[in-house]
Amino acid sequence: MPLDQLEISEPIEGVEPEALDNFASDPDIVKQLKDDILPQLKKARDNRNGKIADDWERYRDVYNLRRTITFYDGRSKLFLGAIRDAVDTLTRVAKDSILADPYLMVETDVPRWSEVGVHFIKYLLEEQCKIRPKLSMFLRQLYQIGTSCFKFGWKTSIRNVKYRERSPEAGVGVEIKTRQMYDHYGPTLEVIDMQRVFAWPETATDYIGLSMVFEDTITTIKEIRQKVKEGWYDPVAAQKAIDASEKSLAEDRKSRNQSQKEGITDTELEREQLDLTELWVKFRLPTSESPEDDLDWVWVTVCGDEVLRIQENPWWFQTPPYLFGAIFREHDYFYGHGVIEASEMWQYMLNDLVNQTMDCGTFSLNPIVMMNPMEIDDPDMYQIEPGAKWLIEPKAVSFERPPAQMAQEGLGMVRFLMNVIQESSKATALVQGAPREGMGPAASTATGVSQLAASANAAVVDQVEELESQVFNPMAKMVEISAHQFMDSEMVIRIEGPDAVVMTDRIIEPQDLVLSTDIRWLASRRLREKLARGQQYLNLLNMALGVDPAVTRAQGFEIDLKHIIKKAAMAIGADEAEKIVKDITQSMPGVPAEMEYELVLAGREVKASPFEPPEVHMAKIQALMAFPMPSTEFGKLRLQDLIMSHYQEAAKAQQQAMEAQAGVEAPGGNHGPESGPTMYGPPVRPQEQPVGNTEGAAGQGLFSQIGGSTGQAGEQ
Repeated sequence: MPLDQLEISEPIEGVEPEALDNFASDPDIVKQLKDDILPQLKKARDNRNGKIADDWERYRDVYNLRRTITFYDGRSKLFLGAIRDAVDTLTRVAKDSILADPYLMVETDVPRWSEVGVHFIKYLLEEQCKIRPKLSMFLRQLYQIGTSCFKFGWKTSIRNVKYRERSPEAGVGVEIKTRQMYDHYGPTLEVIDMQRVFAWPETATDYIGLSMVFEDTITTIKEIRQKVKEGWYDPVAAQKAIDASEKSLAEDRKSRNQSQKEGITDTELEREQLDLTELWVKFRLPTSESPEDDLDWVWVTVCGDEVLRIQENPWWFQTPPYLFGAIFREHDYFYGHGVIEASEMWQYMLNDLVNQTMDCGTFSLNPIVMMNPMEIDDPDMYQIEPGAKWLIEPKAVSFERPPAQMAQEGLGMVRFLMNVIQESSKATALVQGAPREGMGPAASTATGVSQLAASANAAVVDQVEELESQVFNPMAKMVEISAHQFMDSEMVIRIEGPDAVVMTDRIIEPQDLVLSTDIRWLASRRLREKLARGQQYLNLLNMALGVDPAVTRAQGFEIDLKHIIKKAAMAIGADEAEKIVKDITQSMPGVPAEMEYELVLAGREVKASPFEPPEVHMAKIQALMAFPMPSTEFGKLRLQDLIMSHYQEAAKAQQQAMEAQAGVEAPGGNHGPESGPTMYGPPVRPQEQPVGNTEGAAGQGLFSQIGGSTGQAGEQ
């Protein structure tokens, strides 16, 4: 999907970048920042690390199947990851819900933008941000620890592309040239580890209540000096930070022994890295144009005790580029609670119980040998193996086994604990795709399963609706505002037409973005509508299947079950709804065999009409057998199916006629059908008549002519 087809020979034309001053050289501002802000930064870091950092690390150990905590120390060392399955299931369901198309809506008064606005924003999110693979990481961290974070950015990168071009004037046929094309032109998303990003105060629940957001990162001396050359960092403060780091490194080298001083080790290279903090804080700069009582978000970079940068917020959306999502959030606390927190102890108990059960099963399969040391000279001589012979005193050795039913009881407890974990995490067996036990016959119907699935997904849909307001609606606005801020050249996006057959190019120019739009994330609402519509279609299908076709024909109408089934399949999320209902060509009464043969040659699947008498079916079978055999195997198969359908309809009509005749003659006596040959002649020539005079034998001779299977017992 090209971003710009023209060759890039000069800088992109557009508005000049706005100059942002660095106030890190102002001693008054730096002093105020160090006195008022940096102590709060340290307090925020220490406060959260002391509260929940260890818990988060433990939750991740549980998800990654690390047995860091155990209460039973036995022979088996197993970990049954029930919580991991629950987290993965919730991640999958939530991701499908968030990206349930159409998940975006653009409202604007500009007709041209309303046509391509949705495709443009989706292109930036899916093709540039790569939101689909990154959303899984975001949701997985969210369900593990209860809070997750996206970091928003904008990136423009250009790469060299070689291509061939004819050049007759140069005296050569083909010349290899190089041009520049965009490798990335748009927004970026990065999933941030919550161990590195902090928010203050912790009593806030949104950006309105926050006063500080910061991220702890790592940099190098080379990177700091490069930033100084680019004008990002104050050179004096940067040099102080480098000197402090080198002094600390030199003191550390002096404390090492002689063997460590002989060479540069990996540990030494790691110590040459510097800790860096990217801080976004509500602060007032001298250039602020906001009212006196309002504070702006200011971008500050801190390395150790030195402030490298203090500048205005460069983003036009004027908030920190971090998007926090939290589930099960309580009032007056910023961070949420994950599903592992509620089921952690259940998981520990499940692990211990599984290990105890496996140990019990192992001991029951391997008997314990008790020996009398006074009677046995060398115990290692006696091995437990099939057919072993021990020449010892009768009472010198005995065998003991634990009760075998203990293993069965342990397995029952394991299933119970797994159900508890699934129910507590809302990732029930039904959501995971497994049937539920003990639900009764009503739960096995289509309507019952649909109702159970809707109720099981209700909790996830509620979480998705909350995440939309926390993360995805602000993200859509960030994408639109950033495109307005950074996009200086036209962008070409390609839109798929109906059935992905027609590809239409749409050109988005910078002036198209100068407008007032309303971009909303509608995944939860679409999903609720989809679930409700699927339930309605399933109910309608059950009603339609219960209506007698004779009643509909008497009233002059018929129910299109095909349409209802396809709509129900699409509503419940079947990816291949068109393949569930397969179209066939139903032959109409009176259609000659020649037309049916032509349809078969064209590759169509033709079925015999059920409204024709048996003699017509037999006549068509003879006519179809007289036609030339199709040249392809697929055509032969279609012809075989058509002839078989005629044979089946003829046999069905004959059976119905015999049952009707038997019903009429029943009052006067039970006169069954006469034995002997059938009332209709054989469908093949006399010289091809097989042994036997039944319809099955006739069919065997018939289909042997085209190489088909007759279905007779004992056929090889």
